Amino acid sequence: MKTDIVDTNCLMLLDKIDHLSLLTRTSDRVVTTDRVVFEFGREIQCVAGIYQYDTEQYDELQLQFSVGESSCIALALETSNTILIVDDKRARKVAEAKGIVCTGTLGLILLA
Repeated sequence: MKTDIVDTNCLMLLDKIDHLSLLTRTSDRVVTTDRVVFEFGREIQCVAGIYQYDTEQYDELQLQFSVGESSCIALALETSNTILIVDDKRARKVAEAKGIVCTGTLGLILLA
């Protein structure tokens, strides 16, 4: 089962164009973290769950990135068969260097 891990920016952009439903068109399961929900400001119905992540990895990543990006990368490191949806190019580059498959909001829209 493929899982998409979605960051705050993607949620905000899709919400702005009233297309959060696109998340469910490209994946078997869409998840995020508590930090992303906090940044977004509310829970998202099309997101299957909020999952925990390695706090040590999170703390290390937060030295470079926002709380949402850091928690999503930390979660992706612990979850198999995932695609991380993150728009920040630096965060994507770091995640890919750690072996995480990434795309951005535009990639998600094109795939859907």
